Amino acid sequence: MKCDIRKVQLLSVHLSAQKDVFVCNFENVRAIMSVSYQISDKDKINLLFLSKVEEENNLIFRIKCEYEFICDDYDDEKQMVMQAVSLIGPKVEEIVALMTEQVTNNVN
Repeated sequence: MKCDIRKVQLLSVHLSAQKDVFVCNFENVRAIMSVSYQISDKDKINLLFLSKVEEENNLIFRIKCEYEFICDDYDDEKQMVMQAVSLIGPKVEEIVALMTEQVTNNVN
C-alpha cells in the first residue's frame, strides 16, 4: 500500500563551497548523494539529503537539504521512505545542478 505523502516542505539548504573552483570538463562532474531520515512524531518525517559534488577527485562543494513531510498511514517504513526519496530526490537534483552552475567560475 502506498502512503499518502503530503505537506512536503523544504526546511533548510546549507552549502559549503571551495573557493576559486574551475571545472575543466562538466562531463567529469559528479554528485554523490546520501539520504537519511528521522521520524519525529507518529506522522512527521524528516529527510536529509547530503551531497558531495566533485570533478574527478577535486571537491567543488557539499550541500545539505532537509525536507519535512507528513505521512500518517503507512504499513512499511522502508517503502514509505523510498517513495518519499523518489518524490523529493528530483527537487534536490535541481538544487544541486543550480548550485554547480553558480559555484563554478566558468562564467562567459
